[in-house]
Amino acid sequence: MQAIQRSLLSFQICQRYAGKSSHQREYRKLSGRVLSICDVCNHGKKMNISPEKMAAYRRTAHQKWLQTRVEQDKRRENALRVAQHASVLLKETYNAKRVILFGSLARNGIFDWRSDIDLAVEGLDEKKYYRVLADLSYLDISLDIDLVMMEDAPPALLKNILDEGQTL
Repeated sequence: MQAIQRSLLSFQICQRYAGKSSHQREYRKLSGRVLSICDVCNHGKKMNISPEKMAAYRRTAHQKWLQTRVEQDKRRENALRVAQHASVLLKETYNAKRVILFGSLARNGIFDWRSDIDLAVEGLDEKKYYRVLADLSYLDISLDIDLVMMEDAPPALLKNILDEGQTL
């Protein structure tokens, strides 16, 4: 019986993780029905979880979500301090006329570990651009800073910067 069941197995890519070659869904034909169960994520399998275990899971998930929010808020506050410091550096050391913060940090959007600081600068000498980037990178090595020269920005980006940005 075991050998017969094994011969009836066929593999296809699981729809939940389409594109991952190592993620396959196993189709079993038992008593005339085809059961579709993914070996990796159990997609298609009904799980029986007790109310106590589900409550514990929800508590843990909520605690993790709260911890993530606290970490994101701290990262946002640090990024705002770094942006202010970058603005002072650009204006005093490199004679920039105007510095504008834009992007997720300016919009109060989600600011997680992948986010960066987007700054637009006006009046910066083109010859000093890479030196400025190097100096800005030393302000906080955990944060990437993207610097856009307003004079060279595409019109759509410039409109976005002027509409949604915050002057520092």
